[in-house]
Amino acid sequence: MARPGIAHQLLLASTIAFLGVWLWVAVTAPDRVPHHFNLAGEVDRWGGKWSLLAAIGAIALILAAGFASALWWVGRIPPGPLNIPNKEYWVAPEHRAEFNRRFAADLALLGSFTVLLLASVLIASAHAARAGGDVPAGWLLVPTVAFVVATLTTVVWMAAFRYRVPDRDQAGARSR
Repeated sequence: MARPGIAHQLLLASTIAFLGVWLWVAVTAPDRVPHHFNLAGEVDRWGGKWSLLAAIGAIALILAAGFASALWWVGRIPPGPLNIPNKEYWVAPEHRAEFNRRFAADLALLGSFTVLLLASVLIASAHAARAGGDVPAGWLLVPTVAFVVATLTTVVWMAAFRYRVPDRDQAGARSR
């Protein structure tokens, strides 16, 4: 198996950070914790700590496993359903392995953002439970905005730059 790149290392680090937050909440939070907040940071649904930890933990681990295994399953997607810039170049047999590697890394990066967002939800919930109620809206807004900005920036970068035909191959195509 190939050595994991920086995106996969970031996904691993994010997952480890999530597990640390999960354990911290499991040990320190009271039995009843907020399960949902409105846009102002006010708790609008309470529930058991273990039901929140089970739900968010399962979601995070399933997502992390899915993103981490992307290299395996992306390689099994036939070219037809792929919707990428310069598709003819990237699905050609001589370039498909590089596409698979790049796309798997991109998914790992997006996965790390998602896992960190879930960790921030657990932190906000534990804080609100200890404080007996709401959290400042920024506690939810800042991580959510950071997630959206990071995700959109990554997707735009993927669409505009990541899957361009490399210059070395563009030069070869023009000389033919």
